[in-house]
Amino acid sequence: MAIGKSNSPDDVAPPPTIFLSLMSSFKEMYKNKHFEKAFFDEKGYLQTSVGNNNDKMPLDFFVAYNNMWWFPIIDKVVVPTTGYDPLTKTGFIVLDIYYDTYRILRAMQFVKFNKNKISYIRTYASPTFWSANDDSPLVHLDSFGNEIWLTTGYSLDYSTKAALLFFESPLGKSFATSPKTEASVKTIKKQLKNYLYKS
Repeated sequence: MAIGKSNSPDDVAPPPTIFLSLMSSFKEMYKNKHFEKAFFDEKGYLQTSVGNNNDKMPLDFFVAYNNMWWFPIIDKVVVPTTGYDPLTKTGFIVLDIYYDTYRILRAMQFVKFNKNKISYIRTYASPTFWSANDDSPLVHLDSFGNEIWLTTGYSLDYSTKAALLFFESPLGKSFATSPKTEASVKTIKKQLKNYLYKS
C-alpha cells in the first residue's frame, strides 16, 4: 500500500506497519530537511510546549513554514530514534537539531494518525533555547521567524509577506549580509518569492 493513499474501507484500521513506515518517512524528511505534503492530513494540526498550549497550527502551515524558513536556517537534524506504540496508537520521534556544531536543540514529538497520514503532532522542546543562544546569528534569525510566522493567525500569505518585509528592514538586511546567515537568507527569500508567485 502506498503511503499517502488509502485502499482500505473507512471502517478498517490500517495495520501498525503503516504507522511504522510513516514514522520512518517522517525521520527521512527531517534528515533531508524537506517535508512532503502527501504524508500529512490537511485537516490535522500541531501543538507545542514552546508556544501557547491552546494554539493549533494547521499541518499544511507547519509543512510550508519549515520548508520555507526553518530548514534553510538549521545545519542538520539527527534522529536518534523513532517508534510506534500500538497500545496508545502513538508514534514518537527524538530530534537533535543542529544550528551549528555547538548549538543543538533537543526535541521530541508525539504523532497521531488518521488512516495512513500524520494528523497530529505534539512537540516538546526547551522554550528558553532561543534566548539562551541568542549570540548565535542563526538562532537569532530563527527567533525572529518564531515571531513572524507564529503571530499572523497561521496565514501563509500574511506570514510570507511579513517575512519578506522583515528582510527589507535594517535588521533583516544585516542578516542578508552577515557571513553566518547570508546563505540561509538567500534561500529563504527565494522560496518566499516562489510561494507568492505560485499562490
